[in-house]
Amino acid sequence: MMPAARLPAAAALMLMMALQLSAAAAMSPGVPIGLPNCSTTCGDVVVPYPFGLGPSRCYWPGLNLTCDTSRHPPRLLIGDDGNLRVTEISLRNQTMRVMGSRAVVNTTGGPPSSDSWNLPFGRGFTRHGYRLSYRNELVVDGCNAAATLLASSGVVVAGCASLCTGSRGDIDDFFFSTTACTGTSGCCRAPLTTSAPGRLEAKSLVSGSGRNRTVEPLLVYVAEAGWIDHGHHAMMGTDGVDEAPILLAWSVTRGLSPQPQRCDDDTRRRLCKSQNSRCLADLGGAGFLCQCQDGYDGNPYLPGGCQDIDECKLPSEDIGCFGECVNTVGSYYCLCPHRSYGNPDAQDGCVNISSTTTDEELLPTVAPAPIGLPNCSTTCGDVSVPYPFGIGAAAGCSWPGFHLTCNTSYNPPRLFIDSNATLEVDDIFLADSTLRVIYETTVVSLGSSDGGNGHMVGAYNLPDIGGPYMLSDSNEFILYGCDAQATLYGEYINGSSSTTSNDSVISRCVSTCSSDQVAVAAENSGSGLPVPMLTDGTSRSYCSGNDGCCHAPISAGSAPRGLDFKGLNTSQKNPVCMFVSEEGLTDQWQAIFNISDLGMRFYSVEASPLVLRWVVKEGFSVPASANSSGQCPGDVAKRLCRSEHSNCKQEYGGFTCHCYQGYQGNPYIANGCQDIDECRITKVRDSCFGDCINLPGDYECRCPRGTHGNATERGGCIAGSPTGLIIGLSVASGPVFLLLVLGITLVLSKIKQHRKEMLKQKYFKQNRGQLLQQLVSQNADIAERMIIPVDELAKATNNFDRARELGGGGHGTVYKGILSDLHVVAIKKSKITIQKEIDEFINEVAILSQINHKNVVKLFGCCLETEVPLLVYEFISNGTLYHHLHAEGPRSLSWSSRLRIATEIATSLAYLHSSVSIPIIHRDIKSSNILLDDTLTSKVSDFGASRYIPTDKTGLTTRVQGTAGYLDPMYFYTGRLTEKSDVYSFGVILVELLTRKKTISIFIRRR
Repeated sequence: MMPAARLPAAAALMLMMALQLSAAAAMSPGVPIGLPNCSTTCGDVVVPYPFGLGPSRCYWPGLNLTCDTSRHPPRLLIGDDGNLRVTEISLRNQTMRVMGSRAVVNTTGGPPSSDSWNLPFGRGFTRHGYRLSYRNELVVDGCNAAATLLASSGVVVAGCASLCTGSRGDIDDFFFSTTACTGTSGCCRAPLTTSAPGRLEAKSLVSGSGRNRTVEPLLVYVAEAGWIDHGHHAMMGTDGVDEAPILLAWSVTRGLSPQPQRCDDDTRRRLCKSQNSRCLADLGGAGFLCQCQDGYDGNPYLPGGCQDIDECKLPSEDIGCFGECVNTVGSYYCLCPHRSYGNPDAQDGCVNISSTTTDEELLPTVAPAPIGLPNCSTTCGDVSVPYPFGIGAAAGCSWPGFHLTCNTSYNPPRLFIDSNATLEVDDIFLADSTLRVIYETTVVSLGSSDGGNGHMVGAYNLPDIGGPYMLSDSNEFILYGCDAQATLYGEYINGSSSTTSNDSVISRCVSTCSSDQVAVAAENSGSGLPVPMLTDGTSRSYCSGNDGCCHAPISAGSAPRGLDFKGLNTSQKNPVCMFVSEEGLTDQWQAIFNISDLGMRFYSVEASPLVLRWVVKEGFSVPASANSSGQCPGDVAKRLCRSEHSNCKQEYGGFTCHCYQGYQGNPYIANGCQDIDECRITKVRDSCFGDCINLPGDYECRCPRGTHGNATERGGCIAGSPTGLIIGLSVASGPVFLLLVLGITLVLSKIKQHRKEMLKQKYFKQNRGQLLQQLVSQNADIAERMIIPVDELAKATNNFDRARELGGGGHGTVYKGILSDLHVVAIKKSKITIQKEIDEFINEVAILSQINHKNVVKLFGCCLETEVPLLVYEFISNGTLYHHLHAEGPRSLSWSSRLRIATEIATSLAYLHSSVSIPIIHRDIKSSNILLDDTLTSKVSDFGASRYIPTDKTGLTTRVQGTAGYLDPMYFYTGRLTEKSDVYSFGVILVELLTRKKTISIFIRRR
């Protein structure tokens, strides 16, 4: 028989101490252990205050220990009998680990004297003021025996029976077995339910007596819970248990005022000296305890004893962070690595950015394109920061509202939009005025409500998007889960919609699990989400709407503000999650969800890519009535778009700049848009089989000299005639050829002039010039003055230069011009050429030619010699009534001015209805058709929809035409046009003048 091997007890405890050692290693160095000039070690055991050795000043009363230096190494003892040897003191767990040296029952040395024992448990664990921790257990090591631990009152504390159901071999095989202690393998155990056991009863379960009775070795003892799992019964000698660890609980019981179940301020002040600590009443005893607050570790009984734990130095498995760990004071947070998204709390839960949004392609330019302003930083880590964005403290490096924060505490540094670092900038695109961000957030549980029909609902904390930013249409709303409908609410930014309320529906989708190919992922992963599978078990494209996932587009120019969920199947209680993400990533999200531990953190997705659209707002006044996508006012374009080869666009309640086609760079900087050298682009070069010539904003592919043909086709350039022959023929035929060219030029000039005149006559007839002549034939002077040649208007507008554009009316584009008589005029160019609209255009000319009133815009004339008719009005320089009513600041109207304007509008309508020879109904009276001059005198304009009312009739039945919010309800329902229709519209303007509220907002709220 081989002798039993004996291992050191300290080695047996190494695995159980691993986590505590890891946390201690993560603490800041220099954490105090004991009081000054007091010993804090005995051998290899640390003795933290309130425990102590030596003088009474070194420990709290009642917590003194003894260091036996007669042994090597020295031993730390409770009492002086040497039976309880201290191996570890834990302030965090309020426990002390000791090694007990005797078994309560031991029959390994010979046959028992009887079948049962009733032995006192003894006071060895409690006589020094400690008590057994609940983290101990009763162990019965032997075959066919039972033991019961009882309190002094007779109540059972713990008990179990140990059986041997199979052949065991000899006794030595049993003692060296590492079989789990299950109760049928010669070992059983039971947890303790009280800290003060009284006695133990044990008996053999083997029948028989005398010499026929089998001697069964039996050990009964108390040990730390879990110690027996590591095969420590293999360390027992035939003379009994060598040593078994026992956990004792302790608390401070002396020197404090007794306050049962309560730690008052005086106790906290006297006992818990560290700033980051808390005081607790010991629920299992009569004393008090101190603990370091969450995120701190050390000695709470000493000043400065609780120090911040650097959780990021702990193993990823211990803290549940598999991404980038960032330590903070008293805590930490976990992020996906730079330029990735997903769930950093799950292993392989973060995915690198690989989205459907195409990065701005950098093409070769003739000269380098500048990125930012001089002396301004233009990079943060590996992210480029072009102006109007900017970073750093230097003044003027960014346009107001576009200052970004570069956090250099990360490696590499990270760029953020907001101060609370939830929107990390991944890339900035000037070409389409967007940027990609990674939204750092948490997925919160919305619980289970009646509206959810018992579903467990999770959702993102929505990003706080505002200022110059909004969602682009490159995002989508995603819902994961079965039989559910989710709705995303929010607001639309000015210019992209007619509403700015927070309860507008931005997106909505419905997810079902009707597909027969859907399997529940709970069987394959920890998410509980449905996973689509093909019949052969391979994965396929996800999120079709019937596979447990749906996704819906999000309108551009919106900002999310709220979520709503509705369960569609009361019999199914599935978990669901809804959030916003960049489009095209549903397969990646499905993979992320399937490896997330929902039992621990529900849906722990914490980083999502979003694409934001941005516009420049600060420093400019955006006209409220402007189109969502139009040209900028001249002063805005000049101030904002500094590059020569750029244009300005008004959209989404602000302005953006863009390089011309064929140019690339930064339009917000002088010389920022540089010509693209297309001939250096591989695709262009490979498609040109001749000579590629770069031109400003363009390029040309020519056949080489001496050839001709199509250079864009392989073999398309053909060699020409010999050079000498060409030169000879050219010299011989030169004079004849010159005369021929001159003759052809004169003929072509005559033909071109004739065609031009014919085209003018065609357009004049097409534009109903004869109709206009008939309408104004009663006054020949008016007819002659009203028709203006196109050459005069082209000269007045510098050939209809876009810089002369004033804006767009209901029927055309308006230009500013100066006629030959130096009159400043507004020239309206029709947008359409269909005959019905031309008739309305001519109708406006005929009506205005016969009106002469100070509050009606004056018509100078028209031109019918172009493809689209042109009207020439007096120039009204001060904008519309709509703009003045709904603009803030110095342009807003005073109360007296509003009263006067109301009177003037009423006077002009009375003139149209009663004073002219044939009454006129305007049919589109609204504040944007009321112009104001420099003295704020009102002028009624836009008579394209107006109608004559014969004097013998009170109205006409016509097609309904007008503007929502101003339209007469009776006219809308009956089609009957009367003077009352204009009066109703005037009443709406009166409400506008009184309240300064937009009619469309009144309409929406009323609905």
